[in-house]
This record gives sequence, C-alpha cells and structure tokens, in this order.
Amino acid sequence: MITPIVKQNDIYLYFETIRQLHAKSVLDIGMTLKRCGAICRQVADSAIDPAVHLCGIDFTPETTPPVYHCLYQEILSMESLLKKTTGHYDLAVLLNLSKDVLTDRALLNYIKDHADYLLSDRDAEHDMLRSFLLKNTRTISLDDDQYLLISTAQGGTL
Repeated sequence: MITPIVKQNDIYLYFETIRQLHAKSVLDIGMTLKRCGAICRQVADSAIDPAVHLCGIDFTPETTPPVYHCLYQEILSMESLLKKTTGHYDLAVLLNLSKDVLTDRALLNYIKDHADYLLSDRDAEHDMLRSFLLKNTRTISLDDDQYLLISTAQGGTL
C-alpha cells in the first residue's frame, strides 16, 4: 500500500502546489514527507511554512520516527480520519499510493466534504477520480509524469 517517493517530480509538485495554492491546511494521505525521507519541511530549494497545518495519514505508524510528530501537527490513521466530522483542508494529497487507497469511496467522500483541492498522480485512476470529485480539473505534466489537480465540490475554480 505504501511505497517510498523517489521521483523528483512528485516531491517538487507537492511543495509547489502547497505554495501556489497558498494552502494553510494540508491533508497528506500517506505522509509524503516521511515517504521521501525528509526530516524537515524543506527539500532542496522548496519549503513549507511552519504556519501550514499538516495532517498526515500514516499507513505504517510502527515505522514513524519521532521527528515526524514535529513536522506534522496531526498524524492520524485512516480510520481516525474517517471518523472526524469537523475540519477543513485547502489541499488533500494522494501521491504514489495504491489503487485500493485511490478508489476508497469513504476516503473520496471525506475529501469531497473536507478539502478544496485534491492533488493526485495515478493515471489509471484519473477517470474514476474525475467522475467522483469533478468540479474543475487541471492536468499537470512534468516531463513524462501526469498529475491531476481537482477542485472538489468545496473548492474554487482553477
């Protein structure tokens, strides 16, 4: 279900999307910073402001070093997230995750109800994500990689 993030495009787009959207709160499903090996909110020339609220959904809590409790204001399990009835996120991130996560209807409903935008990278699931969450979708191409930035029913226009 969880794999390391090694593609520079994934890491670049994560930081750049947060910056360009001026996101104040991010729902990071799969904990991107942990999976790319970051031990701070900065990678190369990109950084996430300490004021940005990061909520990480951790699929492997047994391998989470204490430093990530400093990088993320919240670290939850998927079950805990889906039980939350409050909360709002400017951006939800689904990068380099398995198909079962990307097609989880309960998770997608949560994102639709609690996030303005969704950043995803899975080509095979793009049509499903579009049809389920679609309000406005922007396809982003970096080299040979394709990503979607989807404005959910809560979000504004792209």
